[in-house]
Amino acid sequence: MDSPNSLVLSSDLPWFGLPSPNEEVVPNHFSRFSAEDLDADLIVQEPTFIIDENKPLYEGAPITPKESLTAIFAFTQSEHFSGAGLGRLLSLISLHLPEQNNFFQSSRDLFKLQEHHEEPVNISFFCSICYKSRTSSSDLCDVCSDEKRSVSMFIHFPLVPQIKRMCRRPNFFRDIEYKSTRVKQNDNNLEDIYDGQAYKEAEKQFSVGDTNLTLTWNTDGLQIFNSSLMSLWPFYFVINELSPKKRYLTENMLIGGIWCGVTKPHPNLSLKHICNDLKVLQNGINIDENSVTKVFVKLLCGTCDAPARAYFLNTKTHSGFYSCHLCLCRGENSEESEDVTVFPFQNNFAPRTLRQYHDNVKFAVENRVLHKPQLQNDERCCGIKGPSILSYMVDDLFQSTAIDSMHCIFWGVTRQILTLLFDKTYKDEPFSVYAKIKTVNERILNIEPPHFLDRMPEPVDKLIHWKASMLRAFLFNYGLCVLYGVLSPIYFEHLVFFVSGVAKSNSSSVSPEDIEKASLLLSSFVQKFEVLYGKRHMSHNLHMVLHLSQNLQYLAPLWVTTVLSMKI
Repeated sequence: MDSPNSLVLSSDLPWFGLPSPNEEVVPNHFSRFSAEDLDADLIVQEPTFIIDENKPLYEGAPITPKESLTAIFAFTQSEHFSGAGLGRLLSLISLHLPEQNNFFQSSRDLFKLQEHHEEPVNISFFCSICYKSRTSSSDLCDVCSDEKRSVSMFIHFPLVPQIKRMCRRPNFFRDIEYKSTRVKQNDNNLEDIYDGQAYKEAEKQFSVGDTNLTLTWNTDGLQIFNSSLMSLWPFYFVINELSPKKRYLTENMLIGGIWCGVTKPHPNLSLKHICNDLKVLQNGINIDENSVTKVFVKLLCGTCDAPARAYFLNTKTHSGFYSCHLCLCRGENSEESEDVTVFPFQNNFAPRTLRQYHDNVKFAVENRVLHKPQLQNDERCCGIKGPSILSYMVDDLFQSTAIDSMHCIFWGVTRQILTLLFDKTYKDEPFSVYAKIKTVNERILNIEPPHFLDRMPEPVDKLIHWKASMLRAFLFNYGLCVLYGVLSPIYFEHLVFFVSGVAKSNSSSVSPEDIEKASLLLSSFVQKFEVLYGKRHMSHNLHMVLHLSQNLQYLAPLWVTTVLSMKI
């Protein structure tokens, strides 16, 4: 069955840089090149070196260096470690291992390359300026003259052997029966990814009588050293058919690859190998030679923060015009907004469509808008910088990319509100309660949090140090109690709208009525925000709040697709 994406793109696959059904995915239009610039060695580069992923971490160890690497990156990402923190973690782990081991002794050793073994991890090298392929990490580009040029690398972890190995585990097939064995609170409600529109549409393409799995992708940048611009971008997958308790465990996560360099990930170079893996998996694989049934794997959706979303969708970042990935809201930048791009409330923005995306990409490629920032604001482009190979990996590039509540709601809008209320910068504004900060801190410090909160609340004057889990606890558990009588009634009621709307969207069981109520509450919240706090503070995150109900219906309740779920 054709996906919505294929209906849009099949008419002109060679132009778009996408393959016909029997070809490997080899994009022709990369954001920094015209078709003529993309010579064969860039597109079909063979891995330069190989890492052994099967050797045990040490003699008798239950995990391999590759599995250790996956766990380290997952933990480092979930805890948002600094580069120094990562270095200390590596040193600490090393102290607990036998003298003879295959552990990565330092950050540099993460990329030490070994001899070729079965199920290789492939390393590809690229110029950080022009992205042409290089032979090693020290092979600087001989075409680019920039003294700051360096070599970026992409470490590709083939997905097929990872899936096969996981399917051979005892009880794995029993574990993925969770979808059919779970007991729903209400049959008509949204309670997990399986209840959303995206999964129901994917089910229509499932192979009857075989095993069908779906994946959710996630990525985020990790700076290796505080004194260096070098960063890592792991690209993870979780298997949706596992229960929420098992879905996000490190041992159940797949890693497609890691981009490492001083530049942000190239949206197509970093996903090319992964896309080819997914094409094989989507066509079905046999776990063993004697397997009667096949395993089919489909990429369903993904989640990340706003900057990463812009990189991988190849769109403008959240600080620019047309930066919403779900609608065509342009935003505005004026003296009234202090020359900051803002997104005033407006009803009924036109949604992005795949057919329009095809036209936007064509305009972007033909006019090389990446090098012409003003053209990126053209309505024929709508913030699209060029094609993204991710559009070939999912059915709907835009709706399948979830709004991450950790970055948008907790670190985003919740922290924004608290900053406006308590930061000294705004002490003369009508909304500020800076003068009452002592009262608020006393209330917070007198709270005895329930057992399900893993962190004690901290004073609001330490807001800069609050983690996402603390912001979530403040929003859902004790924020309204602390601010009652501190905020004037109109500001308190406004906050109640936000808390209620997000809580309904984040519930373990969301009814159609809840979705409608949440939509009304959040729409009213955003509309009144401009009146109460001013146009200058109508941020991109606030605009995304208007799309939460749409995101919920297409995918799942917010807790299912948040990066917070991946916390180890």
